[in-house]
Amino acid sequence: MAKHDILRTYLVDQLPELARNPDKLLIYMTGGRLVARYGANLGFEQRAKLAIDVLGFTGSPAQFFLPLVLWLRRYEPAVLQNHDKGDEQIAYEIDILDNGAVDISVQLPMSEAVDVLPQPDGNYLMSLREEPPVIGEELLIDPPALLKRIYDQHGALIVGTPLPDG
Repeated sequence: MAKHDILRTYLVDQLPELARNPDKLLIYMTGGRLVARYGANLGFEQRAKLAIDVLGFTGSPAQFFLPLVLWLRRYEPAVLQNHDKGDEQIAYEIDILDNGAVDISVQLPMSEAVDVLPQPDGNYLMSLREEPPVIGEELLIDPPALLKRIYDQHGALIVGTPLPDG
């Protein structure tokens, strides 16, 4: 599975605290299922719960949730598009620590489709299928620099470094 690596890279790039200490971020999968059918198509789908732990995060949990939601819009849009089950798809727990930091644990569904093509030499060519793009989302998820600075409702900088004067 590749999405967990993509998520790790994305979160470390977007959150300065994780960029400084990437060991605070743990990502693993639980409850995996392999979905395959008998037939001419040899492809299959991998489904699992993606568990994300951020240890000793000193920012607001919302500062972590924003890049996570933006990542979901690109790599797991079905989690956000299914309104019947969407309210139950993403679970989290926050442990408030004595030093003003929090441990954040998130669980969300993840799936990856694998296309399998038999080759003339008897081998198989396997590739991960990309998520189809959602038209109109480009401005919300690109460029990644969007999250270098986050401001609160009063205009105070809460993540990142101030813009240079001029």
